[in-house]
Amino acid sequence: MVHGNKDIKLLNSEKHFIDKLENIIKETNQKHLHLWNTSQNYTILSNQISNILEVCFYLVIALYLSFGSIETTDAVVLFNYSLNLVGVSVFIGDFLNYIKSIGLSSERVYQLVNDREFTREEFGEKRLDNFSGEVEFRDVDFAYAPSEIGQKPTQVLKGLNLKIHAGETVAFVGKSGCGKTTALNLISKLYTPNSGAVLFDGVDISELDKDTIRGNISVVSQSPYVFNMSIKENLRLIKPDLTDEEMVSLCRDACIHDEILNFPQGYDTIVGEGGTMLSGG
Repeated sequence: MVHGNKDIKLLNSEKHFIDKLENIIKETNQKHLHLWNTSQNYTILSNQISNILEVCFYLVIALYLSFGSIETTDAVVLFNYSLNLVGVSVFIGDFLNYIKSIGLSSERVYQLVNDREFTREEFGEKRLDNFSGEVEFRDVDFAYAPSEIGQKPTQVLKGLNLKIHAGETVAFVGKSGCGKTTALNLISKLYTPNSGAVLFDGVDISELDKDTIRGNISVVSQSPYVFNMSIKENLRLIKPDLTDEEMVSLCRDACIHDEILNFPQGYDTIVGEGGTMLSGG
């Protein structure tokens, strides 16, 4: 979900994944509780064995004392050292586990909270019920923030003015890094212009709500992210009520229906994180 966050936004599927995440958390908590109970049982058994060994150790010391093989002072020293050794070994083991878990947790939290990739999005409250499809760039400037301190922002778009009428087919052509993908990301509000405005049907998208923007746009990205779910679940991300008949019809149009049927579970086949179980084509 973190790796595919951009595609989740473009698909306007946050609610679907939040529900899925909540189910995963519940299932994980149940498994964690089971493991914790099992761990406690082993801890109790381990403590009992440790207590038995300690009793045996003390009996050996008592036997040595009774035979006069060691002095009383030596027995006291051995007794104190045994207590300290057990206590220190348990403390070191627990302490190392705590340090390891704290390090992993803090690293993950830091990435999510401070990484620029996961900045909080802000949307307006205006909704367009009848969206015709006119898109306009009006004096749009955009620059990427520097990746390191001291670097200058990378200017990509400067004073872009463009109006795309409903029903038009428009291609952005240019060398790598000239801002083609950036312009599309501005339309879907993955980015916000530094100045100027992007408008839908004459309304600045900063005033529009999320469903108006992303609910009316379908993006087929250069490298679409495939989620670790079944083929059927991946296809229903945009349209949750997609029927099996519609799904088969669409896949026939895309020339992938026969390939899907060759998989072990057909449309219910899990495709792996990032589509690792699928070929590139």
